[in-house]
Amino acid sequence: MLVLLAVLALAAALLRRWARWQGTARTLEALVIVGASALALVGLLAAGLAALGWFSAPALVFVLTAAAVLTWPWGQVASGEPERLPPADGARVWLIAAALTLATLALRLPAIPAELGGRDQGSYILRARHTLRSGAIDLVDPVLATAGRELGERPGPGDIFGLYPTVGDRERAGRYEGAYRPGFYLADRARGLVVPQFLHLHPTLLATCGLIFGPEHMPLLLHLEAVLSVLALWALGRRLLPAGPWALLAASLYAAAPLAVWVHRTPLSESLTGLLLLAAALALARGLRAGGDFTVLAALLLGATGWVRGNAWLAAPLLLAILWLLPNHPRRLLAPAGLFGLLVASLAAHVATSFPYLYDELHRQLGALAPLSLPAVAGFALLGAAAWLLGDRLLARHRGRV
Repeated sequence: MLVLLAVLALAAALLRRWARWQGTARTLEALVIVGASALALVGLLAAGLAALGWFSAPALVFVLTAAAVLTWPWGQVASGEPERLPPADGARVWLIAAALTLATLALRLPAIPAELGGRDQGSYILRARHTLRSGAIDLVDPVLATAGRELGERPGPGDIFGLYPTVGDRERAGRYEGAYRPGFYLADRARGLVVPQFLHLHPTLLATCGLIFGPEHMPLLLHLEAVLSVLALWALGRRLLPAGPWALLAASLYAAAPLAVWVHRTPLSESLTGLLLLAAALALARGLRAGGDFTVLAALLLGATGWVRGNAWLAAPLLLAILWLLPNHPRRLLAPAGLFGLLVASLAAHVATSFPYLYDELHRQLGALAPLSLPAVAGFALLGAAAWLLGDRLLARHRGRV
């Protein structure tokens, strides 16, 4: 209960800050963008605690409460003249939103936990259960560590560990570590070190949901993500196609699409990734159509996807170029810096905690160019920042012409 109250306090602080910034928080767009931002922030804080081995109810309550206190807009006043403030959404909008919510939930209940139902779905649930039990991401199996020490000097048919090469073996190059359990790999047989598969934001959010509602109810998170995604698509459609029924039609089709229903019923990371992308697109559309600088918020939402799926890193050059081409504003470099910083932090965190999976993903795509050590990540970050600043200076005269 205390964790739930801390999450709600952080969401309330974000809504209050939005209201001070935009004049009102009683809009569909505020609900969607703040909801997605709150999920991302809770997940990032929880992932940090799990990486340190500190994931627990007391630690999460402390961190989330501190984040809520720091987020609350102390002393700020609403921007703009009172008569010029944007109006809150009317009863019609909220009735349609309620109908979309009910239809979305009706098609997606019950969720499918799928502990043993496949590589991805089962791995996420089992990873979340492990974090709930241990408060950490990786683990040291004492049985494996003992066996590794006792049998390490006796290779041969009697040594089942001979199936798994040690860290320095030539056979180890370019291959996954040995399978341990669904979602986990044996990283170092001599130490019995087991590390997770996949990236951390999604399974850690599942673990947080399990901390609040119990391990058997972790898939409740999927329903929240599904509702926010459908509402985000409707809100985005209202910005892009304000006339006619097209926005509502698009949201209704998305709510009823069989593939979307299946994805939202199973613990796949596509659900969270889709929500973050839609919320980022909505923030940009609001800024371009209604005025105001929403690029920093959009960049942070896009950066959070790097903690869910590795293809966010591959899309980063395009996203940075789009942010660079947006109209001039006083904090022009802040949005690219936020996106780049979150992606680099994600890369560093996963190099340190889920190296086998990262090695397989990045080494196959980038080969020797993949930054697969913390010094390499730091060097990559410095080179990337220097290249960005140099390119910004050299190409500044062309920005307004593209």
